[in-house]
Amino acid sequence: LFLKPLAFEHPYITEEIEPISPLWYEANVPSPTINRNSFMGKEAFYYCMRSDYRSGVPATPIYIGANFYGSPVGIHREEACGFLPPGGYPATGDGYPGNTILDVAKPYASSPLAAGRKDSRVLPRFWLNGHIVGQNTIPHFGGGAGTSSQRTLIRGRRTLLSLDISCTEHRLDDVTIYAEWDGKKVLPRQGAKVTVYRDPALLAENMIRNDKATVSFILPGVDKESEHVTVFVEPRPLPGYVAGEDPEQRQVLLSETIKFKAPPARKLVVWAIPVSVRGVFSSWGSGNAAGVVDFLKKEIPDKLPITPDKLRVRVGPPFSYFSPTSFITTIGLLNQIASELAFARWLIGDLSESPDFIIAVMPQGMISGGAQGASFVGRRRIVFVDERYAHAALHELGHGIGLYTGKEQYDMYPPCGLPLERVTVFDTETSSRSEVIHLPGTAHNWYNKNLVYYDTMGSGDPSWPLVSTVTAFHEWFEENLQVRPQVRQALAGYEGDSVGVAGRKVATGFKRLLLNGNLDSYYTFLPETLRLFEASQLDLSAVPLNEGSAYRIYGYNARGEVIHEESFLPLRPDSESPDWVGTVDVPLATKACRIVKSSDLSQPVNITAMGLQNVTITTPKAGTTVGDTLTLSWRVASDTAPLPEQMRHLVYFRSAAAEPWELLAGPVAESELTVPTDLLPESNSLEFKVVSSDGLDSVVATVGNIKVPARPLRATITSPQSGTIGATNGVWHLTAEVVGLGALRVNEERWSSSLQGELGMGSRIGAVLEEGNHKLRYEATLSNGSTVFAEVAVEARAAVDFSDLGLAENGIILGNALSDPAGYRPQLLELNATNRFTVRLNNNGGSESVARLRFYLTRPGGVETLVGTRSLEFEPFAAQSAEFDVQVNQTGIHSVRAVVDQVSPLDATGSSKEQRRSYGTTAHEVTLNKTPPAGGAVSGADVYIEGAAVTVSATPYEGFYFKGWKESAIDAPTFISHDADYTFTATAERHLWAVFSQNPAVTLTASPVVGGTVSGAGNYNAGDKVTLQAVAAAEYIFVNWTEGDTEVSKAATYTFTINESRDLTANFRLENPPPELTLYPTEHYVSKKAGKLSFQIINSGGTAGRTTRQLYGGPAGGEVYNWVGGVEQV
Repeated sequence: LFLKPLAFEHPYITEEIEPISPLWYEANVPSPTINRNSFMGKEAFYYCMRSDYRSGVPATPIYIGANFYGSPVGIHREEACGFLPPGGYPATGDGYPGNTILDVAKPYASSPLAAGRKDSRVLPRFWLNGHIVGQNTIPHFGGGAGTSSQRTLIRGRRTLLSLDISCTEHRLDDVTIYAEWDGKKVLPRQGAKVTVYRDPALLAENMIRNDKATVSFILPGVDKESEHVTVFVEPRPLPGYVAGEDPEQRQVLLSETIKFKAPPARKLVVWAIPVSVRGVFSSWGSGNAAGVVDFLKKEIPDKLPITPDKLRVRVGPPFSYFSPTSFITTIGLLNQIASELAFARWLIGDLSESPDFIIAVMPQGMISGGAQGASFVGRRRIVFVDERYAHAALHELGHGIGLYTGKEQYDMYPPCGLPLERVTVFDTETSSRSEVIHLPGTAHNWYNKNLVYYDTMGSGDPSWPLVSTVTAFHEWFEENLQVRPQVRQALAGYEGDSVGVAGRKVATGFKRLLLNGNLDSYYTFLPETLRLFEASQLDLSAVPLNEGSAYRIYGYNARGEVIHEESFLPLRPDSESPDWVGTVDVPLATKACRIVKSSDLSQPVNITAMGLQNVTITTPKAGTTVGDTLTLSWRVASDTAPLPEQMRHLVYFRSAAAEPWELLAGPVAESELTVPTDLLPESNSLEFKVVSSDGLDSVVATVGNIKVPARPLRATITSPQSGTIGATNGVWHLTAEVVGLGALRVNEERWSSSLQGELGMGSRIGAVLEEGNHKLRYEATLSNGSTVFAEVAVEARAAVDFSDLGLAENGIILGNALSDPAGYRPQLLELNATNRFTVRLNNNGGSESVARLRFYLTRPGGVETLVGTRSLEFEPFAAQSAEFDVQVNQTGIHSVRAVVDQVSPLDATGSSKEQRRSYGTTAHEVTLNKTPPAGGAVSGADVYIEGAAVTVSATPYEGFYFKGWKESAIDAPTFISHDADYTFTATAERHLWAVFSQNPAVTLTASPVVGGTVSGAGNYNAGDKVTLQAVAAAEYIFVNWTEGDTEVSKAATYTFTINESRDLTANFRLENPPPELTLYPTEHYVSKKAGKLSFQIINSGGTAGRTTRQLYGGPAGGEVYNWVGGVEQV
């Protein structure tokens, strides 16, 4: 057993020293037998040439018999194995590649010393094959200390130091290895005692991948330009070995200096904006941005060269687009979001917190072609992501910094882009058991084609950035994350201002107008993008207009006299962004504003104040407890009717009066906003503020004491579904998420199987499952120490004998020059042009499958014809697509049909095998409005192809009922339908109003109040049956029901159908009322001597009685005369 190399020449022989034994290059004797030995050191043989290295090679190669060289691979001629070499870790030969000094027989694959080593006095030897140092993504070539990979090492971050160590034993447990770093002792991430192997390549592939064959240190972040690290191994004490003097107790394995760069000067700010398109597309809902934010908060620091304190990812103000008259395109929507971005940057108040990137989170399925995200070359700072695919956000941010903007990486390197090979991926900021993963190359003996990582800019799963991708982000950070020019300008200006560097206050007698819009490359505002907002009440910084003469702004008083005039030149903030914002202070008396372009006298702005009086928040009411969504609505009162294109509104919220207002949404054009409440903090006293402006004036309203309860916290496994059957020879993609986190964060995520134990760490992993029934468990540990979990049951089969192959949901996609890249429907056929249809299919089964796809077309008035046939092959759980071109030369509706058949092996599932779609060459827009805005919801607005069946729906909110649909205007004289679901055929553009009314109420009164009781009063839904009951009190009887002066019923129980509010009175009288006498004169005359008076006495009471009659007459104080008749029964 050799622990050190066998030398074939005395190492100190030179030309000046007389040799003490024959030299190998002078004679072929002696010829020792070197056979059946076990060479366990780093080197097996050492041949020392003459000092000039030009002579001394044996005439005949030295024969070496069969031996074991520490690895089944045998012996090799390289001086070092390097970090995680492709094969094993054999001993080296003569150390001089290319020379034929040794003639080595075929080595043994295992040691011939079955009993192993017997001498316990000689301690094991250790050596370093290679090492890597880095953050994020670390290459195995050139990844050591002092190499170019350190250009992306950032101060203050954790740094991975991973050592590939071998020893002279097959396996050696309880080895003490540690590092000295920044004056402290750092232990390996594997623990205080580690296991070292002679040939780590013999371990199972998952042990090598998961850092079980290497010794790794997580070096704490240091705020220095460089720091020295030394790694020591202490071979004593070791179980089974006698303490000796050879080797020394502490051996230095590595001593290097690691250099760092400074982090960016400012934060990278990313907003994820939930996007909803309302009015025309009211049924699409709003994208959920919370998942994107949670993903990026973890993934950006883990994968990219930036520290968490230099990252600000937040849910931005929701963007809701309302288009009552025109169909919105993606570019139109993009321009709108960009315009709001320019406004929002100013609204933040702190320019350093304005977003570098906006991620527009779209409702599921709204990005065309089933894509997970989208971006545009001309708008790199704004990208789109489907709400279901948070992980696509990092890919789109890569496009945002300029990566693969011309052609996708996965198109250049199909099918999934560039794989990660011979690198280590390191969760630089997140501590977990899977924070370090070594990835092999295709030549490695532990390579598994089912466990391949792909670059973030590709489409594979799982994904991680290549070294080149990390470098590209680092260079972008270095160039762009400096102190913003606007901040430097603010710091340099307004000295002596009481507001300080944040800006300047509005002078007395003036108000501040915000201008924002989009510019082309020639300092010209794009049509219909320039907007004004009166912002004096927002108390934010000024952005003075740049001097120049391109535009001139005029302010007018109520008499039409010019009271303000100023020239300016709008400048784009950078070459990539056309968004512009500026402020101008005008006199308070300004009642109209006009902006004129100097070159052609066009007027991008010409507005007049509307005489704003107030704004009233109608919902929610104070004290409301909100659910999953919150609807805010408000009403603006003004002297003249507000113009939709002129009014803009901002919505803010705060949890307490002492806290600053935080922007929730805006500016929005409509007077209603629905947002998911996960955008809001949990609170018992949330307050909202609405600021409404017509461009020249503004009004404010607030509502408080809104309760946002705690959200339910739960874990959800999104893939695979429970009951899934798949193959053992394919990768299972496991995906899960935690919802309802609020202020909490996920610290660790772990997957396990009831059969295999732990599978991996993270929310998305790939795993190979053994045959059998598995209960897959996802468990997340949260920042407060609590855990949540979810489980699904699946089955893995060694031979899956069925297919589950079919067309994907919305599997037929039309692409042409009219196509909208964000997928807003409908897709129109382009006349006299080739229209390309893409058909998408999924194999959800675990077996390789083949199938036939046929595509048919039916032209207007024609018969169905076959366009083409494709034969497709599918890997397990894979997707495929096929394209078919159709020439369209006539107007009308065209129908296409995709059919999948001849599936092998047999597919007995219910997967979709046929889909049909209809497309037109002409479309009509149906727009919906409602009154009052808080009365209910409408859906069905869209652009429909000619002849399509359209159904629009109206759903009243609580406290309202639906009255009917009106055409074109709210004041139309008649209703066109009273059906809440109104169906018609699309033959022309239509503008419909849904009319709601508050639910009717019944008010009841008893007359007299003591006469009896009434029941049945209250609020009802329109069309309800209402039953009223009147019950007379003792000695009273019911008379009738009256409404105003009109009798409506004599029945004490009165039933009717209600559609309008009613105010009814129940009338009662005494059953036996007392006498009630009235005296009526019937005749009288007077003469000088006599007179006659005649009277009639009437008893209107319910009982008889007697009365005494007397007559009073004469002058004042005259006599009293007895009435004839005295007392009489009446």
